Amino acid sequence: MRSSILISLMFLVIALEEIGAVNVVFYINAIGKSHVDFSDSLVDSLVERGHSVDVIVARMNDQVKGHGKSKAERFYTFGFKNGSNWDKMHHLTSPFETRSFPMNGFRPYYMIGNDLCEIALNDPKLHEFLSFRKYDIGIVSTFDYCGVGILSQYSIPSITTFNAVPLMPIQTVTIGVPNVASQILPLFYQYDLSTFYGRFWNMISWGYINWIQIPTLKHEQQLLFRKRYGEHFNMEKTLKKVDLTFVNSNEIMEKPRPLHHRIQYIGGINLKTPKAIDAHLDDLLSKSVNGTIIFSFGTQIPGVVYPRYAIKNFVKVFKKYPQYTFLWKYEVQPGEEKLFEEAKNVVLLDWLPQTDLLYDPRVIGFISHVGLNSFNEASYAGKPIIAIPLFADQPHNAENGVARGTTFLLNKSKLTEESIEKGLRAILFDKSYSRNAKILQKMLVEKPAQPKDRFVQWMEYSAANPGLHKVFKLPGVNMGMIEYYCVDAIAFLIVGGAFAFYVALKVLRTLASSIKLVKKVKNE
Repeated sequence: MRSSILISLMFLVIALEEIGAVNVVFYINAIGKSHVDFSDSLVDSLVERGHSVDVIVARMNDQVKGHGKSKAERFYTFGFKNGSNWDKMHHLTSPFETRSFPMNGFRPYYMIGNDLCEIALNDPKLHEFLSFRKYDIGIVSTFDYCGVGILSQYSIPSITTFNAVPLMPIQTVTIGVPNVASQILPLFYQYDLSTFYGRFWNMISWGYINWIQIPTLKHEQQLLFRKRYGEHFNMEKTLKKVDLTFVNSNEIMEKPRPLHHRIQYIGGINLKTPKAIDAHLDDLLSKSVNGTIIFSFGTQIPGVVYPRYAIKNFVKVFKKYPQYTFLWKYEVQPGEEKLFEEAKNVVLLDWLPQTDLLYDPRVIGFISHVGLNSFNEASYAGKPIIAIPLFADQPHNAENGVARGTTFLLNKSKLTEESIEKGLRAILFDKSYSRNAKILQKMLVEKPAQPKDRFVQWMEYSAANPGLHKVFKLPGVNMGMIEYYCVDAIAFLIVGGAFAFYVALKVLRTLASSIKLVKKVKNE
């Protein structure tokens, strides 16, 4: 009995040693601070398990400084010498304007990605960094294909991908996951699928993504790699060797859609453990008669871009509810000082500890742009939300919140006094919002296969079993448009049906002629 226990312990120690020996390299596209924060949580979850992790940061957005705060061993960052055009993008310069995401909306971002990819391919220090050690597994944030292509040149047995936002078209199309136009919107696009108009334009958008947008990106980045590695490089074959895809989504919060074993949901992995708030904030929360609402639009929206009319309307509404305190992350703009002086129950802060506040029972609601991190934090904390989505994945997150009954949605370009008050009254006095928020919180906390465990276990499994892409390969990846959509079968049915109709018509005409002839003979 003792000998069997000792043997089991010995094998356990050996297994742990093997797991601890895994070398991991991250290739992170730094699109926003929240993306780097999410990546930090992935890195730390592997380091805490005993793995060695190195990090490469490709700085697409110059506003993202540093390399994050993870526990990785080594870091390498690179970017544009004279800056990119990221901060000039419309979604940042005019976030409150009503503007649908255009069909070719990803094109400006892909152009930045292509320029950055060329820099990476010609950066000797990056290649020196990657040659420093032998990696067992690599993981790339897939805003484009550059990172996967680069890691594929270093004989890394297993390559996986991840994203800090919900499932993107670049992931589903590359993997071959079905995107049913009548049911699924591409992330960032907004159509009403309950109408013919919405379904029609959604179908056109998916067609554009499948046959123009994604193939163009593959071709352009393949040309960049062939300049560096020769004509033998094939981006299509490289992408087919990706083993797993991790997505910052949670089954309990997302609307259902067709998925595949290769896709693993790990939404919530980057949630921080709430800490006790400081004495100043504690005093503010304690003085509130009926509770506190926190208001924050994250790190990318400075006070100067808020519509001035909306600021006035928010203050007007907040003043109507003096028994509630409103903690607002906002920088007062010139000329607004008197406006806020009159609002005694509005407290302005340059920064607020969002996680710590959301988990405080004295906080009873959240006004947010519903970036994915904010949406996750509020949902896990069980707080109802007034959502004012501005761009990117935020409308998608808001719709998920509405579908779960935890979120009241406001139009960012129609922030009237009436609409703001309607939203506020909804989360304060319609108890279904707080009740649904508590139900969602319970489901998230009790869900089997928590995100951190799922991520670490699948990364370890992929490192130990490289080649999962062969097992998880979907047949749709190798099909052309005609095969994938059964155009040939549908055409055969149409032609066959038309031919059968023609034959039937000819037979009926012949019979009719025969009957007329018989009648004519009888009459004569």
